[in-house]
Amino acid sequence: MAQRAAQTDAAVRDGWERVSAWASLLGVEEVEGRIVLDAHRDEAQVRLDVQRSFGGAAPHVQAAQRAMLSALVVGTLRTYPHLHYYQGFHDLVALLVVAAGDPTQWTDEHRATMQACTDRFALFLVRDSMAPTMAPVVGHLKIVRNILRAVDLPYALALERTFAPGHMLVALPWVLTMLAHNVRNVAHACNIMDYILREGGPAGILYLSAALLHERKPALLGAAAAEHVAYIEDMDPALVHTTLATLELLDDAMLTRLCTSASELRARFPLDCPIVRADSIITESSVLATWGQRTRTDALARAYACASLAPIRDNGPWTPPAARQDNIRVRAQMLHSLRRTLIMPRTYTFLLLSSMSLVFGGSFLSVLLALHLAREWRP
Repeated sequence: MAQRAAQTDAAVRDGWERVSAWASLLGVEEVEGRIVLDAHRDEAQVRLDVQRSFGGAAPHVQAAQRAMLSALVVGTLRTYPHLHYYQGFHDLVALLVVAAGDPTQWTDEHRATMQACTDRFALFLVRDSMAPTMAPVVGHLKIVRNILRAVDLPYALALERTFAPGHMLVALPWVLTMLAHNVRNVAHACNIMDYILREGGPAGILYLSAALLHERKPALLGAAAAEHVAYIEDMDPALVHTTLATLELLDDAMLTRLCTSASELRARFPLDCPIVRADSIITESSVLATWGQRTRTDALARAYACASLAPIRDNGPWTPPAARQDNIRVRAQMLHSLRRTLIMPRTYTFLLLSSMSLVFGGSFLSVLLALHLAREWRP
């Protein structure tokens, strides 16, 4: 995203109407006073990432954009020191900067609004990604996995076998940056942000990621055929990742189709449905749980930043699909053996006798005895 400022057209450059809409969706009603603390521990990494941003822009515009990007990111980190910066947060804020147009034309009110939007991006949209560890983000990828399982279980399991023992890692940059890092067209990236903020915030990107993975299935099957591979899981994982992550062909029609599909998925498989089971993965401190409270005051928003930033439950080690399939095969063999036992001669006679014994005060042990005798006394 930060590399594509030169593509910004007039509609995007004149973007204060859009930024105002984003501010409203983020709950920015009135810009309040800020308590800015000392330098944040991650500012050195911020400087490195900012210097790589906005490639291709005119030198004077690039300098202004980089200065504003740095000021916004650092301003949020110093105000909420419990947040941890991650590479990719600058891409998200860069989209905000590009959408707002030439920073040299901003007034003090504009800058205050931009800073408030950056704060709320961090607090209510990607706070789980700004935790001390990657555990909360892994929880989000688990939810993407569960959504895709609900849509197309064989395809989801094929991807899981490919990326085992991880999760849908190809979706990691999508979740971290709300696709701002991956989508080349600035207008498309802005439209995606419009959709995410309208459609449930942080949950929107999870359903959009699942829809995008499903959308890329034909391309992946085509790549498998070109490699003369029968199954997706037999492909080179690097090729699978590259094929899924390539979004060069994203156009207006595909973007509309993806957003429609994501909305349909959320209606069919909400976060609390038995298949997605988000409530077994996240806790009440996750952005997925607090998005509805984003209109509260900045003082309460600051309390969110100081709360626990590890909104994921300890569900134990993840079991790779192959291991689960082994368990299924073992169970199938057990059922097959039981079936063979049940069709043996004299089995039904002993089952009838044992059932009668249960009625007249016997126990389940008599059933086991009948099965044993049927196996021992077969002709």
